[in-house]
Amino acid sequence: MFKNIIGSLILKKISKFSSCHNNKLSTLCVRIAICFILSAVPIYMAWSQITGQDIKFFRIGTGASGTSFFPLGGIIALAISNPPGSRECTQNLACSVPGLIAVAQTSKGSISNIEGLTTKQFESGLSQSDIALWAFQGEKLFQDKGVISKLRAIASIFQETVHIFVRADSNISSIMQLKGKKISIGEQNSDSYLTSKLILEAYNLTEPLITLDYSNAKAGLDKLQSKEIDAIFILGGTPLPIVNDYVQASSLKLLSIDGEQAEKFRSQYPFFSIDIIPGGTYRGISNTVTLSIATLWLTSSDMPEDLVYQITKSLWYKITNKKIDENNPIGKKIKIETALVGIPVPLHPGAARFYTELQKLAK
Repeated sequence: MFKNIIGSLILKKISKFSSCHNNKLSTLCVRIAICFILSAVPIYMAWSQITGQDIKFFRIGTGASGTSFFPLGGIIALAISNPPGSRECTQNLACSVPGLIAVAQTSKGSISNIEGLTTKQFESGLSQSDIALWAFQGEKLFQDKGVISKLRAIASIFQETVHIFVRADSNISSIMQLKGKKISIGEQNSDSYLTSKLILEAYNLTEPLITLDYSNAKAGLDKLQSKEIDAIFILGGTPLPIVNDYVQASSLKLLSIDGEQAEKFRSQYPFFSIDIIPGGTYRGISNTVTLSIATLWLTSSDMPEDLVYQITKSLWYKITNKKIDENNPIGKKIKIETALVGIPVPLHPGAARFYTELQKLAK
């Protein structure tokens, strides 16, 4: 009886985590849900010791609040969690992983999540595909850290879109007009920072031709509004909740990333794709051509094959059978059709087993 009550409450709170749609309340909802789940962990550990029932905790490294990684981790946690006391499996109600409690945890983003896998701070984590590739090969920012050879992919979850915002009253209408301007590109070594620097370098916009600001998205938008900076790069799934909050009070416009220079950039970095931010995504902004990059769900080769197989199967059952709340704009972007798109590192054997079975069923 006790475990049924706690299990039910945890599932409800995780569900609440995924379905907080009000932009102004979403961060608060997520924090409350995470605090509740973490506070229940000691109770479940005690219950496990008393009953001998196997309970597994599975931490997912996400990103900072206000980023698309943050709610995405909650959606995944909801899909795969099945605490003791949850409803039994039936033909119409597929199980998540029995005894699994998944918890989405905030982090500094891709680099932090990958490092968290190596230190066992997380069992899994979200990452941009480019950063995952550099970690696996020990290149660029991982050159001094060494090769992370145990990095494995579970799935390509969705595409993150590059946003370049300027004030609506600005005379800036193209990336090349950012020369001589002050630009916020995100906190150092954050996902936005790394991608923004790559794009600016492709357009030959490096210091001292530009001045860089390393504020997070919220602080950067505040600086844009107060005219302390001229532009801001933000990377994330559309629509960005933090931007929707912002444009209620201020007018913005988006810069396109297209043309010959963008094609050269994509040939150099093929893990980027052409993307379009549809008109109306943000108030007063029309269709904008830009770039996007795959967000991967990663784990370590040390994770048991059968566990990763069950987790992968649970995720895609819930997504394809619309058990995830589709009113969440992030949830709408998670599609099994793109589960293997843009993955530059090996699949975990457990995930590979699921996709192989799926391909056989499709024949």
